[in-house]
Amino acid sequence: MSFASKHFEFMQPVLTAHDLGLPKVEPGEIDGQLFDFRPGDRVLIFNEDRTSYTETRFKEWIQLTLEARKLAVFGRLESNEQITLSNAGMRWLEKFGRIIPVGASGKRILPGSSHRLSDADRQDAEKAMAIVDRYNAFLESIGFETYGLKKRTKEFLAAVAAERGEPPMSYEWLRKMVRNDEAGTHFDRLMNFARAPRRGNESPRLPGLIYEALELAAHFAWSQPKGDYKTMMDHFIHLLLEEDRFAPVRHVGLTKEGAIKLHKSTFDFHLAAVDKYTRSLLRHGADIAAARNRQYIRVHRPQSLLDIVDVDHLNPDIIAYLDENPLAFGRLDLVLFRERLSGSIIAYAAGFGDPSYATFLRGLEAAIFGMERLVEGVTWPWFGLFNKLAVDNALHLIGDSIDAAAHAIGFDIIEHRPAAPGDKGALERALGTLARDVFQNLPGTTMESPEIRKLFGEDRNMAVPVLALSEVEAVIQHWIANVHHQTPRQGLGGDLLTEAGVPAELWKKHEASIPRRPLLDRSIFARLAGETRWVTVQSDGVRSDGIHWNSPGLLALSLHPKTKRAKSGRDSTKFRMTINVNDIGQAWVHDPYREEIIEVRAVGPDAEYCSGMTMEIHKMIQDFRRKEEKAGRVKPHLLQARRELHSKLMELIDQNRKRYAPRKKLAKFVQGHFVADRRRKVLEVARMEDDGTIDLSSGVEVTTKLRTVPAPATDVTKTHVPAPAVEQKSEPRSAETRRKSAPKKTSPAGDDDDDIASLLARNPDWKKKP
Repeated sequence: MSFASKHFEFMQPVLTAHDLGLPKVEPGEIDGQLFDFRPGDRVLIFNEDRTSYTETRFKEWIQLTLEARKLAVFGRLESNEQITLSNAGMRWLEKFGRIIPVGASGKRILPGSSHRLSDADRQDAEKAMAIVDRYNAFLESIGFETYGLKKRTKEFLAAVAAERGEPPMSYEWLRKMVRNDEAGTHFDRLMNFARAPRRGNESPRLPGLIYEALELAAHFAWSQPKGDYKTMMDHFIHLLLEEDRFAPVRHVGLTKEGAIKLHKSTFDFHLAAVDKYTRSLLRHGADIAAARNRQYIRVHRPQSLLDIVDVDHLNPDIIAYLDENPLAFGRLDLVLFRERLSGSIIAYAAGFGDPSYATFLRGLEAAIFGMERLVEGVTWPWFGLFNKLAVDNALHLIGDSIDAAAHAIGFDIIEHRPAAPGDKGALERALGTLARDVFQNLPGTTMESPEIRKLFGEDRNMAVPVLALSEVEAVIQHWIANVHHQTPRQGLGGDLLTEAGVPAELWKKHEASIPRRPLLDRSIFARLAGETRWVTVQSDGVRSDGIHWNSPGLLALSLHPKTKRAKSGRDSTKFRMTINVNDIGQAWVHDPYREEIIEVRAVGPDAEYCSGMTMEIHKMIQDFRRKEEKAGRVKPHLLQARRELHSKLMELIDQNRKRYAPRKKLAKFVQGHFVADRRRKVLEVARMEDDGTIDLSSGVEVTTKLRTVPAPATDVTKTHVPAPAVEQKSEPRSAETRRKSAPKKTSPAGDDDDDIASLLARNPDWKKKP
């Protein structure tokens, strides 16, 4: 029962592929970006809880008909059974870390393996990866000429070392790193260059029967009330002298006189190697052993798609609040990724405050793997891993952080010239159109300047948080997918900038040119975010930032004989933990004994608290708790603090929502976009709730397929299409309110369509600023 027996290794091969619970091919799936599999590539596929697996070899792609989806065929190495997966199914397996590639050398990298690297090892691996990338570019620059290559390579290494201010690396080291990269995978490319764990000399020095006798003697010593190494030695002598099966090795452990040949340190080592549960079991019985060791659960326009993608930030003229955790509000920070060939916006991510690297990482993940949490009526087939990312000179988009993301995921960085917005003029125009057509028409907008806000009378205090982020995102998703991508855009139709093209049609037309991508470990983004902690393993799991995480795998750490518990003059053994910044209910703990990663989840009341919680919002709640404590009040629990802060913010937001009736204004704004679409689709804009409010974010429905070209007018006369108008009962207004009301307008454009020029024309007494 020592750790040498590896009784914590639970993973076993499955008997049949049905035991894996693989996703079925569902109708309506989108192929998206195909994975770069080649015949002979080996892949590991796991079951849902990752306790069983099968090793497969890729055979081929098949497509039964021209309209059918492409299917990947794998053959199990344990049998002749075949496994067929769709591209969408493999993306789903990739999301949960259930499919990983096997390198040419047979090396297997499990999801999250990079979290076990120390800072020094990670920096060495990143350095090696950067040098190998530069060496590959150097080989390409000389045309892969092999004559005098060794001499040229040494000169290249000397130049790189001089540039970095470090001693030059050897030629043999570089060749080893290149071979490791070629034999590895792109699942987490950093691990191709990581130093292999040093396990020491594991070859046995003594016969196996000697080790068996030592283990039996150690168990006997722990079974005695005051057993120690002396008890163990006595029992070891008894076994070798009295047990016939140990007779062949008697001369190895004992002298002719019956004295022990082995050193005392050997007995100390094997006595300490017995795990803590076995010690309690042998000395005190099963009940006490279970009680002491149980876990307490608290419960340039490219020629192919995805060649170049531009990224930039937009600070929309709108104030919103986070509805899932209404603890954050303010002016939005929106990061958008635009694909150059088709002009499609492939992803966006929203945050609050100043542009940040964390928001960029969320947008990057959505750009590669696809947008999630789409509203009804919106499909999003525009995503994939790109070759180059064009960035401006924002501080969080240049430097080591973005370089680390580029090297780890596998794309190149193109930096625009400072103060040259024309380098990404198409993206700047798309951002301006989004700000003008969407955000400045929503309640809560700040407009463009205080001078413009003064022209809106009672609404001049419009910069208040009255819209939830989900409502704003519903409009953004609708505008991008159903308006921007479905209407002609200038500069996309051909070589001339005056020719227009439809982004969705161009994406469909060039879809075959999308480069294939390797499988990726999605925990890379958690590592790039850099939220690491040092924690101790307790009986109820691990704790940090006021949150408890737990997993059965932590038993391997708490019971290990090398794990020390705190006592006077000595701290408990600490382990490195990495937290998922986008879902703090998930974290990874490094097991330094087996060099593995243990995934842990928030448990008990903390699981409810962590639902949909990001690290950014969690830090805000902690600040609120500290303020409550400083004010002399009782320090609330995390979940209680979240609810109190939520209640205070909602009081402010509800007052503003009642004043400005944002849902009616929001629905009216969206209605304008639907008027042009009535001939080609049927939409339900919003639904009336029991309390009389209209929830736009959950009410958009599409009952027919989108069409790029509107249907003929004769089609409309045959079928009645209901207008997507939204009505809401309004309370009777007082006499004072009626006197202040503006005269009823007869313009078909409505009240919200007045621009500044029209307002000045109807009010000559207003002075226009020069």
